Amino acid sequence: MSDLTRMAKREQLFQVALARCEPHNLGAFGDGWALKAELFGHYADLTGLSRPTIYSNYRDIHLFDEAKVGVRTYIRRKDTQDALHLWPAVAHMMSNALSIVATCEHLSSATHEATFSVERVGDAMKQHPTILAEYRERLENAIESVTQTRAELRSALKAVSE
Repeated sequence: MSDLTRMAKREQLFQVALARCEPHNLGAFGDGWALKAELFGHYADLTGLSRPTIYSNYRDIHLFDEAKVGVRTYIRRKDTQDALHLWPAVAHMMSNALSIVATCEHLSSATHEATFSVERVGDAMKQHPTILAEYRERLENAIESVTQTRAELRSALKAVSE
């Protein structure tokens, strides 16, 4: 087994062990912490390894941050704090996504109106020239609305991808 495969397996086992731990809030340090001794106990249950070997595996993976409170050592995945900092950006992206959905709904409605207008123009051409002018104007307005909505949609998509 290659070193990379071995390290990946250790990381997976430590993550499974961490999932079995009771979560703790350490006040100023934030949420998502677990007792290091509890993590090692669950890892030992999963692997059957001795405590020195577990500690050696733990040091090799560099997966956790540590915090000491009194005599107890707590651990947390290093990316946990990064995920908490990313939350405002995720919320902003969700807001942009909702805006895109609303724009798509508007575009769909405008497209439906334009289709309806085209059908009505065909009927109007057969009936009366003044009705034809009225529907032509409605159709031009619908086309303008679709064009404007497409531009808004492109802008919203660009904002989300930034």
